[in-house]
Amino acid sequence: MDNIMPTSKIAAIGLAVAIVGIGSGNYTVVVEDFEAVKRAVLTLLSSSHKIAIQTARQEVVGKINETCSRDENGKISVLTCSHIIESKSILGKPISNRDLATVYNNRGVAFERLGLHNHAISDFNEALLLNPGIPDIIMNRALALHDIGQYERAVADYDRVLELNPKHVTAYNNRGTVYMDKGLYGRAIADFNKAIQINTRYTDAYSNRGTVYIIKGQYDLAIEDYDKALQLDPGNADIHNNRGIALFLKGQSNNANADFRKALNI
Repeated sequence: MDNIMPTSKIAAIGLAVAIVGIGSGNYTVVVEDFEAVKRAVLTLLSSSHKIAIQTARQEVVGKINETCSRDENGKISVLTCSHIIESKSILGKPISNRDLATVYNNRGVAFERLGLHNHAISDFNEALLLNPGIPDIIMNRALALHDIGQYERAVADYDRVLELNPKHVTAYNNRGTVYMDKGLYGRAIADFNKAIQINTRYTDAYSNRGTVYIIKGQYDLAIEDYDKALQLDPGNADIHNNRGIALFLKGQSNNANADFRKALNI
């Protein structure tokens, strides 16, 4: 019986979750969270206590983590994640290091959306201390490091991801963009080539390689890559714009203008 949480306590914690939601201004999630607790209480009354407690925890953790990771501007995400981090518990029970790492990672993503890159990096560091070697968290930190111009550290993180998963196509592509920003065009092309070798339908790698070819003055190769990228993603305004640049630099003004108009109309 030690694992049983009284029904009244679950309901009270559900109300507390609702109050936290009200404080964040996210009223839709407030209702969803409270309804999740109510469903868990009903389960507690009709099933074994242990299963009910697990159901309550999964539902509420799911709702809060979803809110913590889905907000577009990051503000509500920071508030909801911070509440979990400060209490280190949900439904009055401590959460595991793995779950806490997820919350730190989600808040880091929210900080990154807000342009608070150093705060984001700090949270990704905390997440990796709690749950080391998670490729997605390392990738997120690498992106933040790239954003603040910490190229060597970003490359080191992508290297680590590729040690963990040698076929991580996004890591090759993203490391290629770091090399591109460092002016290491040969390395960048090699990484984009590797990404395309792993996934021949990876639009970003074709587009990024095309950009390197423009920088190198290899306009025909750039146009070929943008053609392929647009076959895969015909509604991509950025790629139409970049192909227009390559065509313009090659002296094909009419074709370039057609791409620029297409980009403006998408």
